[in-house]
Amino acid sequence: MPALSLAAIYLAVTVVAAGSANHPSLQSVTLPPEAFSALIPQKILATANTFNSPPSYPQYTDRVAGTWQWFTPDTWTTGFFPSTLYALHTRSQLCQRDAGKLKETDWLALGRMWSAAEVPSETHTGVGHDVGFLSFPFMDELNVEPKNSSAITAVNDFAKELAARFSPIVGCTRSWDAPDPTDFQVIIDNMMNLQVLFASAELTGNDTLRQIAISHARKTTINHLRPDGSSFHVVDYNSTTGKVFDQRTSQGYADNSTWSRGQAW
Repeated sequence: MPALSLAAIYLAVTVVAAGSANHPSLQSVTLPPEAFSALIPQKILATANTFNSPPSYPQYTDRVAGTWQWFTPDTWTTGFFPSTLYALHTRSQLCQRDAGKLKETDWLALGRMWSAAEVPSETHTGVGHDVGFLSFPFMDELNVEPKNSSAITAVNDFAKELAARFSPIVGCTRSWDAPDPTDFQVIIDNMMNLQVLFASAELTGNDTLRQIAISHARKTTINHLRPDGSSFHVVDYNSTTGKVFDQRTSQGYADNSTWSRGQAW
């Protein structure tokens, strides 16, 4: 059972870093001191300095041993750690204090090093819809260096991979590949993948990518969200008719409950 998910760390760091950068008004908001704890950059730096060969990526910590569990570059969580390094680069530019070697560390170089091994995953079909997650550090790179050709290629390739999973009949991109090809499964997580479609559309001028993202978001609003704002984790569509035949959970408590991580996505 995972004790600490990298997804949770990624969300915590990026919300503070990106939030302050994109919304100047938030800079006057009093945030809990834990958000700027010196332990954050210290622990992430310790992990960043353990780059493995061949490359592998941390996903969660073992509850008993308290150590990272490592996975190959084509795992769905691969993009979170390098993107966290980019977020700390942003934080180092915004924060006045230098806690935990925040300002003396070259987070940008670390982010680039850790994202490099992801490139073969651009065409690794086993990753499926999660190419959106894998693309995060490359979109982060383009925020720093908009003309980085490697990052541009990565974003466009990841977007192409995701767009290939779109069904105009259903109006969504397919999430999991079910044994029955007519069972078109769409999970709430896929909302996080739409960003790469918008990014590639802006880079290439391919409006089809933008329309795919909008269509998926609208269908999610209609069929994943309940009237009270809570959400289903999984919606099953018939791929030949586009009609919904099930709304359920997979990782949540019950079909009529809300899976908290999915709601956060």
